[in-house]
Amino acid sequence: MNTLKYVVFSLCLLPYSTMADILVDPTRPVGYIAPVVQNEAQPAKTNSARQWTLNTTLVSPYQKIAMINGKRLEVGDSINQAAVIAIDHQKVDLQHERDGSTFTIKLHNSFISKINPGSL
Repeated sequence: MNTLKYVVFSLCLLPYSTMADILVDPTRPVGYIAPVVQNEAQPAKTNSARQWTLNTTLVSPYQKIAMINGKRLEVGDSINQAAVIAIDHQKVDLQHERDGSTFTIKLHNSFISKINPGSL
């Protein structure tokens, strides 16, 4: 009889376990798209227009860190054949390793936290 109770109880909980797959993280930034882990057997897709996406920056008197394409980088590190040469609030300067040209990538407006002046 006890076994039957456990089976019935387990079957009652089954719908709740399948609902967990569709939950959305409420702390996720607006417009955030989770990075896709690629299988080594699949060739990496390159899109020259979106080769570098600045996710966030952390600038303090002690360190400067940038998250580009989901990877933690500091000044001097490289990503997609470009070296990080400067990290600032909401932007990062990169230098192509091939031709030495420099360019800036900026944090998308939807990722920038905004303070409501009325709430202070």
